[in-house]
Amino acid sequence: MAKIIITDDEPMNRRMTEFMLTKNGYETVKAASGEECLSKLSDGADLVLLDVMMPVTDGITAVAEI
Repeated sequence: MAKIIITDDEPMNRRMTEFMLTKNGYETVKAASGEECLSKLSDGADLVLLDVMMPVTDGITAVAEI
């Protein structure tokens, strides 16, 4: 089963995305910021979904770090 990190600063966006992905058999991990995503990435992931516009560490900065 693929593991997907869902990164978005809006809680509703994370919940809706998690619902759709888990319904289709994916393992999900949620992160509320780019920083949190990067810390959770150390546990491994097959795919990272990033919101572009987030406070502190945005999606573009997170991609550069990854």
